[in-house]
Amino acid sequence: MSERKRKKRISIDKETEIFIQSNLGGSFFWEDVHKTTFIKFEERGDEETVTFGELRTMLSQLRPYFTDMRLIISDVLDENVSIMDVATALHIEKTYEDYFEYIEDVDLDSVDNSTTVASSDFEYFIKESDIEDYKKALKSSIKNPIIENSVDIYRKDRSLDGEKMDLISRIIDDKEDLFWNDVKASQEG
Repeated sequence: MSERKRKKRISIDKETEIFIQSNLGGSFFWEDVHKTTFIKFEERGDEETVTFGELRTMLSQLRPYFTDMRLIISDVLDENVSIMDVATALHIEKTYEDYFEYIEDVDLDSVDNSTTVASSDFEYFIKESDIEDYKKALKSSIKNPIIENSVDIYRKDRSLDGEKMDLISRIIDDKEDLFWNDVKASQEG
């Protein structure tokens, strides 16, 4: 990644509306402890609107879901606030820096308040990237969602490049897993 100046944190109003999107292969449910906010996703790509205050509460309980991009900050409904501003305020900017570098292949300076993120971008990257870009992305902080999405793509329609599945199976290296045995058998013949 190129050298760049560290972006100054901006103050984000707790009522700023933010879209979050599921990047999970299955359903997901979350309710805050006060039972005032709940999120329900049935499948990858489902989206809900929360306030920045609610998002901070979610993050305090579900940080790994956001740092692994299982839950994605997909858009901000404030023309003065970008996704990177929100990620920086929540201290998860490395995840989004890697997303924009590897999945979108854009310079962070070009990310503005009109830039959005979508779970479908992972599928496009996984299917269309060359093997070298795929390998680089698997060494970044977004490795887990790439692996999970790749496995889901393979399970759904077996349309994933065999070389990419081989890379993933070496990373996971679970010889007893019937799924990986199936993947290897299908690659052999």
